[in-house]
Amino acid sequence: MALEEIFDDETLDLVIRVCEMYYRDGMTQEAIARAVGVSRPMVSRLLSAARAKGIVSFSINDPRNSMRRIADELRDRFQLRAVYVVSGAGTDDEIKKRIGVRAAQVLEQSLQPNQVLGIGRGATVFYTVSALSGSRRVPGLRVTPLVGGAGLHDAKFQVNEMARMASEKLGGSCVFFQVPYYVTSPKIKKALLEDAAIAQCVSMWSNLDCALVGIGRIASTRDSLFLARIRAAEEYSKRRIVADICGRFLDENGEVVTEETDVVMGIDLPALRRSGTVLAVAGGIDKVSAIKAALKGHWVDVLVTDVSAAAGILETS
Repeated sequence: MALEEIFDDETLDLVIRVCEMYYRDGMTQEAIARAVGVSRPMVSRLLSAARAKGIVSFSINDPRNSMRRIADELRDRFQLRAVYVVSGAGTDDEIKKRIGVRAAQVLEQSLQPNQVLGIGRGATVFYTVSALSGSRRVPGLRVTPLVGGAGLHDAKFQVNEMARMASEKLGGSCVFFQVPYYVTSPKIKKALLEDAAIAQCVSMWSNLDCALVGIGRIASTRDSLFLARIRAAEEYSKRRIVADICGRFLDENGEVVTEETDVVMGIDLPALRRSGTVLAVAGGIDKVSAIKAALKGHWVDVLVTDVSAAAGILETS
């Protein structure tokens, strides 16, 4: 059978059948040859001719192109410096780890010698620090926590340990913030802040070149004392809290919700905003409202998130 003859009406059915068996059903050329009663070389010639005549065509749909478009739209919509979007497949923990890997790359590429890096709290911040490769050393880098440690055993909320890990992997030094996440009275807070070692850490907050922070979804917290703070702040302010950054509360418009008494041992948001770059890491469809609040309040310069959260923010903005 000559190739120029294979597209006669009589043989076109054979060509289509061979293509379907090979490309759709995954059969080998040898198996197809036996099934249709021709030689294996003829099957190969039929497949090649089908491609040449346009009966079979291929396309590669790179999902990264779609993610880049979403990232650019989110960046422009909220006037951010940069947005990085990763896949939203998998469990919540898998998404956080994927965000952490990308954010670690961004952090390693952007830090410069003799800068000051602040570390916030949260699981995605922990995964970012854990994903630092250790291959990029930043001479003279100083690392400081931005908030006290939570009274939990989970390493994801031990900010001093995250700051130590970051400084070790990046070849810098670390100043610890040896205080709890929040205290029970302004008097205790004032006394702690007067301690020389704690004051040294706080003084670094006014010279931050980069702050790595998470964006908390209020509804997900299991800390009863933290929930009591939220309820008290909502009652005092008459506003609904949807997010927190470094323990500071935001309403749905991204405005700070103040508490009757400030007992948070951590940086406040106006001071955080004065950082050279606020790099926020957060994702998951359940974080849409929280991330959107942070973006609307212009508390973030660079965002690393996942495609589901990014699309959800764009759809509801």
